[in-house]
Amino acid sequence: MSDFRTEVRTAGRAWWLVGGTCALVLAFAASGQTSRPATRPDISPVSRTWPVFRGDARNSGVARGPLADRPVVRWQRELGAGISATAAISDGRVFVGDEDGRLTALALTDGRVLWQVPGTESVEAPVAVHDGLVLWADSGGTVRAGDVVTGTVRWTAQTAGRVMAGPMPAGDLVLVGSYDGHVYGLRRNDGTVAWRYDAGERVHGTPAIVGEFALVAACDAHLHVLRIADGMPVRRVAIGSVSGSAAAVAGDRVVLGTYGQQVVALDWRRGEVLWRFEDKERGHPFLSSAAIAGSVVVIGGQDRHIRALNLDDGRERWRFTTKGKVDSSPVVVVNGEARPPAGPSTGGPAAGSRLAVPADDPGEGISDGRAFFGSADGRVYGVDLRTGAEVWRFDAGGVVSASPAVADGCLVIGTADGVIYCWGEVRK
Repeated sequence: MSDFRTEVRTAGRAWWLVGGTCALVLAFAASGQTSRPATRPDISPVSRTWPVFRGDARNSGVARGPLADRPVVRWQRELGAGISATAAISDGRVFVGDEDGRLTALALTDGRVLWQVPGTESVEAPVAVHDGLVLWADSGGTVRAGDVVTGTVRWTAQTAGRVMAGPMPAGDLVLVGSYDGHVYGLRRNDGTVAWRYDAGERVHGTPAIVGEFALVAACDAHLHVLRIADGMPVRRVAIGSVSGSAAAVAGDRVVLGTYGQQVVALDWRRGEVLWRFEDKERGHPFLSSAAIAGSVVVIGGQDRHIRALNLDDGRERWRFTTKGKVDSSPVVVVNGEARPPAGPSTGGPAAGSRLAVPADDPGEGISDGRAFFGSADGRVYGVDLRTGAEVWRFDAGGVVSASPAVADGCLVIGTADGVIYCWGEVRK
C-alpha cells in the first residue's frame, strides 16, 4: 500500500497530486555518500499473523513461510467498493477497509463476512490488530478501535487531517500519523491523546518501533526519531526529499523510498545518509515501502519496476518490469534462513517467466524466498528473491495498489475494483 495520492477535480477533469502539498516542493540532496557495513538483521518470523502494515514493528515486510510455490485462489470476496488499504490477519480473521468507509472482518478459511462496521469516510490506511483490538483510520481523520470478534467499537479518536498511515501499537500506546502534520500517541485502552508531536508537514508513513524509539518519515523531507514514552524528538535526519514510505529498519539502518526519485538508506542513530539509489534513465518516484530480507532491499517504483538493492551500498542486484506503476509494497516470503555468501545464480528462470535484468553480484548472501507485490497493470506477481525471475502471476483485473498480507499459509490482497483475494495451497 502506498496510496500516497489525492484526487483533485476541476472543470470535469481529475488531477492526481501525490501526497497533497508534499509533492509541490522537492529538495534534492547530493548523492555519492559513502556506505559502511550494516549489521545483518534477523529475519523476523511472521507466520500465523500479519498484525500491522509491514508485518512487524520494524516494517520489515518479511513473512516466514510456508506459502505454496504456486499459490492458487482459495477464495475471493467482492466488497462492492475499491480496496487500496492493506489488510491485517489475526486469529483466523482478515480485516480490511474499503473506500466506502467500511471495515470488514472475513474468515481466513473461506472468506465469509463475519461482521462489518460502516463509515462515511474512505478507509485507505492499513489496518492493525493488537491485544484483542482491531485498529483502523479513515480519510476524515478518525481513528477507531474495535473488538476483533464482534467489531464493536471500543473508542474513537479524532485528528485534524486525513489519516493514511497505518496505526502502530507500541506498548500501552497506538502511534499514528496524520495529514494535520502530527504524530499522535493514543492510549490503547481508551484512545485519549497521551502526546502529540508536530512534524511540521503531513505524515503519510507508518511509524517503525525500535526499542524505546519510534521512527517516522514525513512530508518535510526528514526522518523523525521520537521517544515513545512522551513523544519527545531525539533526532531529525534529512532525507533530501518528501517520503511517504513506512520506515523499514534493519539494525541501525532505515530504508525509505522518496518522491525525489531515490531510495535512501540512513543511519538513524548517527543521523547520516549512507547511500542513495537513483535510476537516472527513468527518474520516477518510489512510493512503495521497502522490504528488507537479509542483505537485500526490495522496493517498487512508479517506473513500472520492482528492484532488489544491496543493503550495504544500494547497488542494484536485479530489476523486474511490469506493465504498470508499482506502488504496492512488496512482501518477501522466506522459506529458510539467510544463506552464506554466494556467487551469481546459474539457474534459469521458471518456465514462462520474464527475465529480470541482473546487476553484478557483489558477493553478498541472499535469503531463499520470493517477493510478492501488486501492480497498476492489474496483476499480482511473485518473483524469485535471488534472481528476480517471475515465478508466479495472477491477473486480478483491477489496479492493485494495496500491499500483500501473508500469514498462516495464505497471501491476501485487495484490488481497486473491490475484490479481496486469498491464495494458498490447493485444498485436498
